[in-house]
Order: sequence, then C-alpha cells, then structure tokens
Amino acid sequence: MPCIVYQGLADTTVAPGNTHQITGPLTGRTTRTTATGGRSARVTVGTNTAGRPVEVWEVAGAGHAWAEDSQTGSFTDPTGPDASAEMVRFFAAQG
Repeated sequence: MPCIVYQGLADTTVAPGNTHQITGPLTGRTTRTTATGGRSARVTVGTNTAGRPVEVWEVAGAGHAWAEDSQTGSFTDPTGPDASAEMVRFFAAQG
C-alpha cells in the first residue's frame, strides 16, 4: 500500500532511524528540501519493494508532536509543515 511517513529529527520518543525501517529500501528515489511554515524538511519520494509509492518527510527541529496549523489539542506543533494537508494530498494522488 502507498505510505507517507513524517519524522521529527529532534524526536526523543521515536528514533529517526525507525523511518527507514518502516519504508524499507526505496527505488527511483528523489530528494528535495522544502520550507513550509517555520521548519525545513527533507522529502524523499520513491517506490517500495512492492512497487508502491512512498514519501518520507524528515522535519528539522521537530519533536514528538503532530505538525499542523493548529495550536489546540495535545501534542500538536503549529510550526509546520502541515502533516494533515500533505497526507491528504499524498493519498488523493493515489486515486
């Protein structure tokens, strides 16, 4: 199945290395840097061993919180990038 993974690189609860254990090796990888909101992120796009699209967001300076445009709720980080919007975009593109 298609997979999108968000990882805060300053997360002390979930080790950043777990990201690549979840996705496994990717083929056709491309990487770009984006800065939306107040943080930059390295975005890697590729295909997993089952031939499904995978997108990995590694967010600089983000801890163990949900990145979104809201300051309400527990464990949310309004600094960005907006994980909810990116996940909707990713899965909508899968058809």
